[in-house]
Amino acid sequence: MARFAFVSMPFASVDKPAIGISILGSTLRQLGHTVDLHYLNLRFAETIGTRFYFNFSNCLQGNKAYDLIPYTAFVGEWMFASVFNRDTPELIEDYINQVLRGRRGAVPETVIEEILRARERVPQFIQECLESASWGEYDFVGFTSTFEQTFASLLLARELKDRFPGVKTGLGGANCEGEMGVELLRQFPFLDAVCLGEGEAAIAGLASAVDGKTGWGSLPGFAIRTRSPTEAIAVSPMAEPIRLDDYPVPNFDEYFKQLGRSPLAFEVSPWLQIEASRGCWWGQKSHCTFCGLNGATMTYRSKSPARVLRELIYQTGRHHVNHMFWVDNILDMKYFKDVIPYLACTFPKRQHFVEVKSNLRAEQVRLLAEAGFRDLQPGIESLSTPILKLMGKGVTAIQNVLFLRLCREFGIRPTWNLLYGFPAEESYHYADQLELLKSLVHLPPPGTVAPLRLDRFSPHYLKAEKFGYRNVRAMKPYRHLFRIPEVALDRVAYYFDYEFADNRNPRDYTREIAEFWRDWIGREDAGRLEGKANEGEEGGVVVDSRFNLRKEHTVLSGWEWDFYGAFYYPQSLPGAIDLSVARRPESPVTSAMCESLVAEWLEKRLLMKEGNQYLALAVCSGPGAPR
Repeated sequence: MARFAFVSMPFASVDKPAIGISILGSTLRQLGHTVDLHYLNLRFAETIGTRFYFNFSNCLQGNKAYDLIPYTAFVGEWMFASVFNRDTPELIEDYINQVLRGRRGAVPETVIEEILRARERVPQFIQECLESASWGEYDFVGFTSTFEQTFASLLLARELKDRFPGVKTGLGGANCEGEMGVELLRQFPFLDAVCLGEGEAAIAGLASAVDGKTGWGSLPGFAIRTRSPTEAIAVSPMAEPIRLDDYPVPNFDEYFKQLGRSPLAFEVSPWLQIEASRGCWWGQKSHCTFCGLNGATMTYRSKSPARVLRELIYQTGRHHVNHMFWVDNILDMKYFKDVIPYLACTFPKRQHFVEVKSNLRAEQVRLLAEAGFRDLQPGIESLSTPILKLMGKGVTAIQNVLFLRLCREFGIRPTWNLLYGFPAEESYHYADQLELLKSLVHLPPPGTVAPLRLDRFSPHYLKAEKFGYRNVRAMKPYRHLFRIPEVALDRVAYYFDYEFADNRNPRDYTREIAEFWRDWIGREDAGRLEGKANEGEEGGVVVDSRFNLRKEHTVLSGWEWDFYGAFYYPQSLPGAIDLSVARRPESPVTSAMCESLVAEWLEKRLLMKEGNQYLALAVCSGPGAPR
């Protein structure tokens, strides 16, 4: 049987095992092959220090000094690409000037110096990698490439091929999907195979070829470098996806062993990667126009609740880790019937992260909080319903605000961004959002206010001309990584630069929002808007200390408190009046009184209005909270 090695290079997270190669390892072991996993990303984090490493990986929160560097600057990739390409001092300075110093808000020189020092340590790190294992004893060495791992993988793969030409090398992961993987194989002759999609369905065929049982010419799901001098590359159709319940449980043992032997064990709090589904059930109905995820795998598949729970129980019991990072693009709603309630009852002290759709109701958010889901990514990209419609999001601004308020009420941290620059948007959409944001500073702010990015596989990219983009080309920093022709660069890129056909510049009409956001997040305490019920008597008070508004207390009588509670969910004025009358039929409340009160609350920004719907903005929790 064949011997395989799978490698995780920088800048993969050091606080999470790599789930892809962990599943592949389990799959191949079931077939009788020998598999070793090498977490060489841990070694590089040791080399340059975790404080610096975290800033260029999907790890813990990094240093504020690095916030000016967008991930599309590819700093982590460039450190290895410049060594791979043997860049001259002039080319190094060219990247620093054009990509780092040339961006809005120049990167501090102290940070640039740190980046250059880290780059200088790459050659020694690669030498240590070469000495870290008996690579010549493997039949196949595969590298996983997601986010900024490509050039670190290419650099070590090239060195391995030079020293051990009989060892086959391969690449897989999100950076290799579709034509990106084909072009990577075409441009880098030391690679023998690139997986173009889901590896679990294709790995058995590769293993059979590596073991010599089948030919090396056509493997489903792979681009293969053939032995024929007239045909260097063979690309085969994707392998049929496997039912997720049939995948083996990923084996994380090697990650925890290698972390345990590393000095990083004293600095890193590890998370377990949990995969319950693939694809996107919303994307099947309405592909969000800017989303490039699930390029060839949009079809939604999820594990059975019993399998998810067995896997959670097994992994947490084996590794004694209380942090769970769900890699799903979106949570399966059926898990609210069994998985989430079970976690709430059995493992309430564990901490989970997962991506959800933002139109959840209070009961669902409460259940997630009780189950330990302290961090959620709800896919909120706008607080403008017209722009959300342009995205194909299937939610409204008032639903997004409700979700943010519910997160605050139940102690959940939502990760969200406010995006701008959608074709067909209008400048007044942002003037309206700015007015709304001024009412919401007591809620979690967006992580960033940023222009729309054009991603491969997104409808915007696939139908760029129809959506109003022109001059679409690989994003500029790619030119500092790949020394390949322009047409090839467009094939390996995932992010693209562009202009608008109507020559608009969205920064012109979003400047005020960006300035307000920077002021908001720059404050240690942005204030609160909180509703409190009176103890031992009816009514309550809304306490307002939002930094940008007048500080005041709004005292509400019994029926006023109930009436405010009628807007806990989005509600029309007639609907809220009916709810109040039904609760207090003896109260002499008139429509005029209610209308006057709503006008007052709108003026004080205690309510938001969208169309004929109103929503209470105050965070109301605890005994007597209005519902």
